[in-house]
Amino acid sequence: MPLFRELIANSMDGDNLQSFVISNINHFHNLNNGHYDAILAEKNDIRDFIELKGGLLENINYEYSQCKAFISILFDFCERFGFLCTARIENTLSKKDLHLGRRREAAKLYLLQVRNNDDYINRFEQICTLIQCSIETEEDSEVKPVVTFLNFFAKIVRDTSDIFISEAKSKIRNYSDSSTYPFLLNQVIQDAWSIPTDDIENAYLLIQSKIETYLGHVPDIESDIESDIEEVAEEIFIETDSEYSQLLAENAVTFDRVRKIAVASCANISHNLLGRGVNPLRSEKEMFIYLKRYGNMHKAKLLSAFEQFPFNHIASPIEITDWGCGQGLASLVLLDYLRIHHIALNIRKIILIEPSELSLKRAALHISHARNDIPLRTICNVFNNLSAEEIQTSNESIKLHLFSNVLDIDEAHFSQSNLISLIENNNKGTNYFFCISPYITDEKADRINAFKRYFLANYDAVEIFETSNSGRLDDDYWNCNNNYTGKQGVFCTHHECGCENKWTRIITVFKVDL
Repeated sequence: MPLFRELIANSMDGDNLQSFVISNINHFHNLNNGHYDAILAEKNDIRDFIELKGGLLENINYEYSQCKAFISILFDFCERFGFLCTARIENTLSKKDLHLGRRREAAKLYLLQVRNNDDYINRFEQICTLIQCSIETEEDSEVKPVVTFLNFFAKIVRDTSDIFISEAKSKIRNYSDSSTYPFLLNQVIQDAWSIPTDDIENAYLLIQSKIETYLGHVPDIESDIESDIEEVAEEIFIETDSEYSQLLAENAVTFDRVRKIAVASCANISHNLLGRGVNPLRSEKEMFIYLKRYGNMHKAKLLSAFEQFPFNHIASPIEITDWGCGQGLASLVLLDYLRIHHIALNIRKIILIEPSELSLKRAALHISHARNDIPLRTICNVFNNLSAEEIQTSNESIKLHLFSNVLDIDEAHFSQSNLISLIENNNKGTNYFFCISPYITDEKADRINAFKRYFLANYDAVEIFETSNSGRLDDDYWNCNNNYTGKQGVFCTHHECGCENKWTRIITVFKVDL
């Protein structure tokens, strides 16, 4: 039975709806991040659910991350199809004070409370600003924000008249030429606004066709290297004989020193970095920009997790796996933390996994200079293509898994169920998981919680530490770039430092014996 038809059948009341959502949230995640054809097949059932059962949404408990993720996904479907019943979802969001992220805020500006056609044009810049901001700070790629804009443009084409369509096209052309909103330069947007609109119905259908084609060709994150499993296991990818490697050789390597070099190197270059660094970094310039923009926030989140972990109670040898390691920042911060606090762990191996060869080589360089006595295994691969041999660990060792800014990435980039199965089968013994990310949206936060929920439901898992700060106005202040000094006890409270934005975090640390 299709997912939403089954949802309708199981939504007799709020309790039944909530139970079904909690039990099936992974199916909703997979549908939202899957192929457009699968979503299109559910279109009528999605609308029927909102129209017939939407009133029950106010009766479920949004303290559960699954429920917050569900209504976030539901809004995505409403935006994609332009449902009039979107207002019912917004009513629940307002009553429950739920924030869905900037991309959805942009969609609300053209889906709701539009009094006349002038509103579409008057809100154009605000919509573009929100979309651009979502690309730079929230989304994993341009795909969903670009589709949100295409839905906006399609609505103008279908629901207004020539004068408003012409004005919208003029704005797209002018802002593209000036690069005010870089996402407008995406080829699918350029193709869409160039469609002749003398036949409105045909133009609208052509835009929808371009959206479907675009969604059907979402680029996958792929490894830079295709090689034999045995080759990958034996060869160490590490940066050598570069200007940067020579610079690092002069003094001991710490996170702060690495970031200081990056900041100095960014002094005279632009700081554009799409997708909050989720996509593999492809140049030294991008690696420096990432460290300058996100480095302190990255370090602060990691330290707030490490400070809650009983490292001094570990006596057995350990193996560390840094999943999606990027430049090795999570491992580097961990090694700094152990050194500063005089914690002596017997680290038998660090496994660095990263699809970008450039980033992986730099990660190995960082770690080898920070601790040259720890053997490294470097794996240039995406999670979906990892083999058992690549991530195999000793049954006798204690495993530390570092998932920093990884588990909230969309299912389109990697299968969480496949990742869990890989860990279960190849990391026998005691495992500690450090799951650390910014709190981007409720949907992404639930991706992290879903990972933990699996182990809590299927094993005698022990939760060690959990915290989150969503960034909403009513949420506790945690910290910010203007105020962070790396010293314990220094926090940003009530905007006292004068910052406009506060850092967010979702952290869960737990133990599982596999």
